Amino acid sequence: MRAIERRRVLAVTPLVIVLALAAVYWSQRLTAWLAYDDEGSYLYAAWRICLGEFPYRDFLTPQLPGFLYPGALLLALTNYSVLAARLWSVVQLVITAVLLYLTVASLSDRWVALLASVLFTVQRDVFWAARFFRPEAPMLFWGMLGLYLFVLGYPRRRSATLCLSGVALALSTVSKLFGALYLLGVALYILRQGLR
Repeated sequence: MRAIERRRVLAVTPLVIVLALAAVYWSQRLTAWLAYDDEGSYLYAAWRICLGEFPYRDFLTPQLPGFLYPGALLLALTNYSVLAARLWSVVQLVITAVLLYLTVASLSDRWVALLASVLFTVQRDVFWAARFFRPEAPMLFWGMLGLYLFVLGYPRRRSATLCLSGVALALSTVSKLFGALYLLGVALYILRQGLR
């Protein structure tokens, strides 16, 4: 029994190291630079929501409610902290890397999953999504959660898991419209399976 537990720990250790390094890498000097125009407009929109105003009625914003309302809640809970908003992006992307690992490991083996997680964490656009209060982090998080739940539920047609997958994919889409690409990929997979 101890040998099995030791193997499990050894299997997870590289992932934990990668995620810890990614979190440190993404979090270095997180508030050293605050002059990012898009992020400023997103923080402003979230702040106005904190004041009780409604987007698209009281002020205009290009962002969707799945990103703005949780961001407004976070700002309200942290006394409008930019550091907290940016750290929330880091946390979401660390969890996304874990979900990516779990998804790929359930489809392939753990070394391929580890490679996918490493490549995800060092990708330039993921770095920028982690550094700023932007809708990409929640979109990636909800989309990856939806894919993971789909991979878990589809082979045995577990309706509850597939329903949760659909909810997560919908939250990805209302965080940023590009989240619909996850749903499109799932739909194309199901269509392919049906044609086979």
